[in-house]
Amino acid sequence: MSLLARFAMTRNQTPIVAQGALAQKDWYIFFYNLYLGVTEGLPQTEVTIPLIASPMTYTAVIRGQAHIGGGTVSVIEFSRDGTNWYDTGVTTGLVQMDKGDRLRVTYSVAPTFTYFPM
Repeated sequence: MSLLARFAMTRNQTPIVAQGALAQKDWYIFFYNLYLGVTEGLPQTEVTIPLIASPMTYTAVIRGQAHIGGGTVSVIEFSRDGTNWYDTGVTTGLVQMDKGDRLRVTYSVAPTFTYFPM
């Protein structure tokens, strides 16, 4: 269901509550979808992650994409468990991450590290 369809307004003539003190179906669906939109979360704004020292490890607290750009990066590694690290094969760009995933960035000149939550 599209976002527009989820939040489509009900007809103005439809009262919120019927005579039996029950919410009308159209209004119930509207408010339920509004609740889902708030609790599931709409797209959040990006966050700039400060880089301390190389190699720097970031653990995702929410599903999203990490963008590494600029600077002089020698390797970007990915891990699900913090023990086994895998070279992503890129030194700049986007890396998809789930909650709890780790990204280790090794650099000589600090790049910009931006995280886009989903």
